[in-house]
Amino acid sequence: MTINFKHAASLAAALLITPAAVAQDPALPAPDAFAPLSDRHPVGLKKVEPFLADIWTMQHKAGVAKSPQGIMPFPGDPEVHQFQFIHNGTNLVSISPKVAKELVFEWVEEPRWRFNAVSDGTRVFPPEFDDNELATVLGCDLSKAPRLKAQATVSGPNGAPMHFTYRLAVVNRDAMYGATQLQSTAQGVPVTIARPVTVSRVKTD
Repeated sequence: MTINFKHAASLAAALLITPAAVAQDPALPAPDAFAPLSDRHPVGLKKVEPFLADIWTMQHKAGVAKSPQGIMPFPGDPEVHQFQFIHNGTNLVSISPKVAKELVFEWVEEPRWRFNAVSDGTRVFPPEFDDNELATVLGCDLSKAPRLKAQATVSGPNGAPMHFTYRLAVVNRDAMYGATQLQSTAQGVPVTIARPVTVSRVKTD
């Protein structure tokens, strides 16, 4: 999982001064192993983790940044980041050549994740995709989809802690949707950056 700490920190500081179908492989679990069932418990989902071990890409879409000064649009990242999910026998872990820190992903049952428009009272910032669009893609309400979460805290270039949270809903064996969140401080001012992401398995022939 690529975390561009330097880029994220510099952009956070700038806020203060600048307003598909796949053929069934017998080695893989049946499709219903990935189905978004409302009664699926995180413990039961552990069995599908080895089948997620592969090379994936993540695309950061445009989101918003919040600080005491207000809400601002935050650009998407045109670069597609590649990372690898591995299963170490116990956990699903993401690794990237650009990041020394591994991220451990865990299945979670959290309150409903919402992808709604955000307003500062004057402007409205619509998301790249909203709850209804996600429900259409998932075939169910987002709260019923298998969901993964990972967190990491590192020291930013200015020495301030940078808290990253990744939330991913599994659509099927080859796709996930979710969001990333960065919480840090820039010049002593708290800043939160949230962006939706799409995650896709890298297909190999």
